[in-house]
Order: sequence, then C-alpha cells, then structure tokens
Amino acid sequence: MCGICGLAADSTLTERERSCLGPMTDALVHRGPDDGGRYMGTSAALGSRRLSIIDLAGGHQPIGNEDGTVWVVQNGEIFNYRELRGDLVARGHRFATASDTEVILHLYEEHGPECAARLRGMFAFAIWDEPRGRLILARDRLGIKPLYYHESAGRLAFASELNSLRLALPSAPELDLQALDEYITLGYVPAPRTILGGCRKLPPAHVLEWTRGESRLHRYWAMSYESGGRPTEAAAVHGLRAHLEDAVRAWMISDVPVGAFLSGGLDSSAVTALMCRATPRRVQTFSIGFDDPAYNELGYARQAADQCGTDHHEVVLGDREILHLPQLAWYLDEPMADDSTVPMFAVSRLARQHVKVVLSGDGGDELFGGYGWTTRDQLRRASAWLPRPLRRALARVAADTRPVPAGGWAGRVRTGLRDIAGTMEDGYLRRTTVTASFRASLYGEALRARLNGHDGAATLRELLASADVKDARERMLHADQSAYLPDDILFKVDRMSMAHSLEARTPLLDHHLVAYAAALPYDLKVRGLTSKYLFKRAVRDLVPAPLLRQRKQGFSMPIGRWLRGPAGAHARRILLGGTAERRGLWTPRFVRWMLDEHQAGRHDFGRRLWSLLVFEVWARMRLDAAPAAPPAELGDLV
Repeated sequence: MCGICGLAADSTLTERERSCLGPMTDALVHRGPDDGGRYMGTSAALGSRRLSIIDLAGGHQPIGNEDGTVWVVQNGEIFNYRELRGDLVARGHRFATASDTEVILHLYEEHGPECAARLRGMFAFAIWDEPRGRLILARDRLGIKPLYYHESAGRLAFASELNSLRLALPSAPELDLQALDEYITLGYVPAPRTILGGCRKLPPAHVLEWTRGESRLHRYWAMSYESGGRPTEAAAVHGLRAHLEDAVRAWMISDVPVGAFLSGGLDSSAVTALMCRATPRRVQTFSIGFDDPAYNELGYARQAADQCGTDHHEVVLGDREILHLPQLAWYLDEPMADDSTVPMFAVSRLARQHVKVVLSGDGGDELFGGYGWTTRDQLRRASAWLPRPLRRALARVAADTRPVPAGGWAGRVRTGLRDIAGTMEDGYLRRTTVTASFRASLYGEALRARLNGHDGAATLRELLASADVKDARERMLHADQSAYLPDDILFKVDRMSMAHSLEARTPLLDHHLVAYAAALPYDLKVRGLTSKYLFKRAVRDLVPAPLLRQRKQGFSMPIGRWLRGPAGAHARRILLGGTAERRGLWTPRFVRWMLDEHQAGRHDFGRRLWSLLVFEVWARMRLDAAPAAPPAELGDLV
C-alpha cells in the first residue's frame, strides 16, 4: 500500500516542476509512513510513499527495469504476482526484488499497456517509459484504489490524492460548480469529475496512455450480466462458495499479520469466518458500536467473533465523535457526505493499534442486491395485480405533497405508495438523490444561474438507461456498482483507513468473484422478499443464524440525533457564519429553516445538514487556506 505521484512533460521538466515532486510526495506520508522514494528523469518524475506489506526489506519504490529505462510506482497489492513472476522469469526477465510492484514493470515490458488486464488485486499504478516518452496510468477494475490527474499544455500530473496533485498545478484550481451540484445531489462526486476544476479521477478499469503530450483513455475490463446458461441453484451455491473461499485466501497474502473489520453484518462476518478457516493464526477483529441502541450491532459482531474464535476488539462511540469532523474532512481529500465516514475513521484508528492490514466485507450488497430497493421492487411488481382504478387512486394519494411529520407512519405509507405508483427507476432515484426542488430551494440565485439547469443526477440516469444491461433490475445493480460503490463506499474506506496508515482490502470485489456474481440470474441474487438470497445460501454454515435473518442496517450512525446535541450548535454557527455566507452558494434563509426544523424535531434534516457541514469544513481547509494540520475539533472552526 502506498501513495504515488508524479509529473511528465512533452519536453523537459522545468525547475519549478522538479521542485514540486518533494512536496507532492510528502503530502502522501500518511499513506506510506515506512519508506519514501523518487525518480527524477529528463521529462518525468515519480514519487512514492510506502506502507510496507509485501517484501518488507526489498520493495522500495520507484522500481526500474534492468537498464533503467522504464520505471514504476504502485499503490495497492497484486495478489497473483507470484504466478506472474514465475512466467516472466521463464521468459527471461530478471528481478531485483521480491515485491509485487516489480511484476507490473516486467509485465508491461512483455504486454505493453494491456498488462493491467492480467493483474488480480487492488491497484493504481504509473509507468514511465523513457524511450517512448510514454506515461501509463491504470486503475483496478472496481475502483478500490484512487488515482487523480491533471492534463494541460503538454504536461500531465498525477497523484493518489487531490491534496498532492494540486501542488503540481501552476495555479490554485477553482471549485467545480457542476461537481458541487453532483455532491449535493448524490452525496459524492462521481468519476471522472472531481470537486476541483480541471482535475480528473481516472475511472475504474481504465488505462490512460499519455505519449509526448497526446493522451488516450480506454477501458480494459467491463462486467457482463449475460450468463452462459442457467445453473441449478445447488451448482450456483457451490460455485459461489468456491469463489468466496478463493478470493479470501488470495487477498490474505501478506508479509505482516492481517485482521478484519467485523461490523456485525452478513458480509464482514462471512469474510471473517473464511479468514479463520484459511489461516492457523488467531484472527484479530475490530468493531464499532454506538451509544444509541437502534444503531448498535455489536451484539451481532460478538456472536460472529465468538463463533470464529477471533481476538476481538471494540469501541462504543458517542455524539462527541462528530466533533472530530475537521480531521475527517482533512483526510477525505474532497467532500463526501456519507456519515459512515465517522465510524470508519474510528474503527481504522482502533485496528491500526494492532495490525497494518485488514479485510472488510464491502461490495456484497452491490453484487448480490442487498439494498432496500430490491424489496420495494418486488412489492411494486406484486401491485400490478391490483385493479386499475385502485392503482389510480393510490397514485393520487402518493402524489400528495402536503408535509407529514418526520419519521411517522404517514411518510412511510406515502413513500410505499409512490413505489407502487411509479417506475423502478423513479424509486431508485428518489432514494439515492436529493430532489431538484430541494436543490432549487437550497441554492443561491448566483449558483442556480451558473449551473444553468445542470442535472446532478445525470450520472445515475445514464447508468439506469444503459443499453448494455438488458434487465432493469440488473441496471440498478450496475448503477450501484459503477457509481455508489467506487465513489462513495470505496472512497470512504480508502481515505479513512489510510488516514491511519492502515491497508483495507475488499476480497468480495475480487474480479473473478465479481464476474461470477454478475453473470448469475437475478432471481438467484434476490428471491421474493429475500435479498442476497444466493449469498446467504452459500455462507449459512459460516455465520450465526441470527445474522441471516437480521434486517440490513448499514454502517451508519445516529447523525440526526447527534446534530441536535452539542455538535448542532457548532454546525449552526459554521453554516450561518460569515465565511459560509460570503461563498454565496446557499440561501441562508433556507439553511436556517432546516436547522430550526431539525432542532425542533419537526423534520429530520440530519443527512442534508451533514452534507453542508462536511463541505464547509472541507472548504475552509482546502479552498480558503492550507493549514499544516487540521483543527482538533469542530468548535475550533467556529
């Protein structure tokens, strides 16, 4: 695991560009505190910060080939590197290290830019080919590891994080207002856009070839939802279990001990159980709970830990935890509104006290239909049997826009009726986006004018309309996997774990397992009102029975209640203060109304206010100034 960065020019690097490499590399020290290295050529420079996991003594980066004409830096791990190395040695390549990173270098010499398609793992890498004047950037298939770049006037700069990349730019980048609209709409900025104008995310499963100022971006892998035939249920269960065991075993490769995040959910419990079967060592597990019983899954986590016999560690969080938001926003790199960043930050802090590597259960919901829209879709389909006059009457009730009490039964009934009356895509977008009417009320006049009708939900609409995926239900899985997974879930896991120099691995996103799951018939993934049907069948002997029956909760926190406590007073002063008002982005009257309604308990605007608060805290540290370190607590920004 590392942080990587660099620059390339179509001529000779200037002195200013050369001087950028040191600060760019230093900005990534939290990603790799164990080692650092640089390569400085005539037309390119590469930097690396390393968290030593494989080949502890010999894996120093950058790594060059035999004659020093091709160089590589990598962030991540390659889990089939031993097999690839054996084949390359047989072809005459000579290795100077035992690291997985050097395998990428010789694989490039053998296969060119298509070498990325032969790798199994989580990775983002850069290769500089001096004779060809070529820079290769590549990112893993699912977007587990990040990579940003900026291209202009015969120059290209790249880095694992925006905070490093911006140090290479000739001037301070401005806020991308369309990206801001997407952030408010989705809670994250979808690739390839970033929150900063001119800076781009390399999309998952893509390679960027840049040769003497000319670039070409191409995809090297895509999921296929077309099955070659319909397996029997027993065969599908057997096949899935074999892929799960193989993925966990492969993703445990390490020269240091490997632990596990154990949330108390099905996915992390299954991964932990498979780990325990794959190693004679006693696995260390890490869990976070909350002082609010409605959000606390520690009981389930303890059951799984007891059944597996792990060395279990846990921490219970209270409302003071969100006072650490400045530290989270500092490491987030760009704003992201998922409030589960708070427990992820805390559980990573806990785990790093004991191990350098953990496995997590992320990805299972996106692969096997674990989210609530699957159940609502089944109910919507069942409603097709209702008489047409009754369906029209229900649609009229669903269209009622009069306000209802927050969290009450009336709101839940109306939402259910909207599901019945509307399309599957409408229901999906209603739950994954912030409505255009809400944004119109929130946005100030100047922001609305500059956005000029920009649709912050366009990315999801395009995915839901994909002609490459024929089944509408699979298109929603495709949207989960293509946007929410890399740009929210995996973004969060990467930033919060690396904030503590902890490597987090996601074996459920092994591309062999992902391809197998994608090709399975949908009704094996979701059966009636049972989400993740096949996955539950495949792991039912691994996890305690209550975990198979529990209602999905997710790794979220009681943000609404917490923002009615001491943190809410800080949020009010920050969001209504002069600094936020001078940005001119929001309508102050509307923000004040949300704060008042939320504090009084008439509406639950917890997540809406959280998204504004995260952005404002991030902006104060990354747009307004560049402090050497984040403030300790939220109150320090007031």
